[in-house]
Amino acid sequence: MPIADARYYKTLLICQNRQISAEIAPVIASALPLAPVQEVKEFPGRRQLAQLLKSFDPKLCLIDFATDTDQAFHVVAELSSLDPNIPVVALLSGNNPDLILRCLRQGATEFLIHPFTADQAETAFEKIARLHPPPSSRRLSGARVIAVVPAKGACGATTISCNLANVARKMCKGKTLLADLDPLTGTVSFLLKLKSTYSFLDVLSRGDTIDADVWKQVVTVTQGLDVLLPPEHVMEALDELPDASQIVTSGQQIYESMIVDCGSAWGRWNVSIAAAADQILLITTNELGALHAAQRVLHYWELMRIDTDKVKLVVNRYHRQFGIHSDSIASVLEADVLHLIPSDYDTLQRCTMEGKLAPGNSTFGKSVAQLAEMVIARRNDGDRGTAGIRGMLSRN
Repeated sequence: MPIADARYYKTLLICQNRQISAEIAPVIASALPLAPVQEVKEFPGRRQLAQLLKSFDPKLCLIDFATDTDQAFHVVAELSSLDPNIPVVALLSGNNPDLILRCLRQGATEFLIHPFTADQAETAFEKIARLHPPPSSRRLSGARVIAVVPAKGACGATTISCNLANVARKMCKGKTLLADLDPLTGTVSFLLKLKSTYSFLDVLSRGDTIDADVWKQVVTVTQGLDVLLPPEHVMEALDELPDASQIVTSGQQIYESMIVDCGSAWGRWNVSIAAAADQILLITTNELGALHAAQRVLHYWELMRIDTDKVKLVVNRYHRQFGIHSDSIASVLEADVLHLIPSDYDTLQRCTMEGKLAPGNSTFGKSVAQLAEMVIARRNDGDRGTAGIRGMLSRN
């Protein structure tokens, strides 16, 4: 049975082997009816690949690994650097477990083994459709996902994530998840004094089999929040982490709102979170270095083809007597500021020592509640208060 909205999945087929090309074409047509397919009969270089991404805008890429494995891996690496959000399906000549594992580790999302069948393709494409749903169906799938991303370290993004999740819990009828998806320096557990034997790796390892009962096991509950933590110890193979959208997609089936704390904007893992989110809060301070970092993040997301309409700029620890004034920030970044969070050092230091969230009547607590009203309570993207970065950049 063809997947829903199959036409969305414009397919780039990179295949030198005529026989493989002839055999896979009807399989694609069966599993993805009416989806445009562009075939490339030679392994493209980086420049040609970039032109294909710009002109054809594929949502899926099938690559022939049977003809020249080294060339195929080179294309996967180039594709991942140009656009890490495009799912890659490896076309293999046989069931080689070592090659399959290597493909998955180096960026392939799925694989098809010769002889190719419609059932095999539909299973692979259905999984991809769950991980990378068409934009029109994403909001129907469940939770509203807000990614909180620091422009640079020490901007206070994690503190904002924790407290924003707490306000979201009170505003939403359903459950709220606070997900710390920073595999390297995740500090939610430190701020909230938490420990867990489970982590987001347990969600990844379960794949499509995770359900509400399993989620109850892997999350830690504190102060009314479900919290998903990163591994307790630094991972050895950070560069081998797969696409994070599987965690987002799975969580959307359980929760009404998800606040995702990201370690940074950079790399495939974090870009996949940004791509899956409904809104992105880019957290900076009004220090010149932080604003420079924010500017670089915005340009990077444009290169990574992140929808900048969903990016909102938040200035944390703002004090008009120090750093860049709010009026000048708009000029520096060529972008309006959605919200200013004033400095409330004493309150937050006390909360950190006690492992508690900021009181609702504190300066910081009130400001985060105002932010929540803008990004959670208001669902109308046309509201001026939630204008995206792309719209801001166009207003000179």
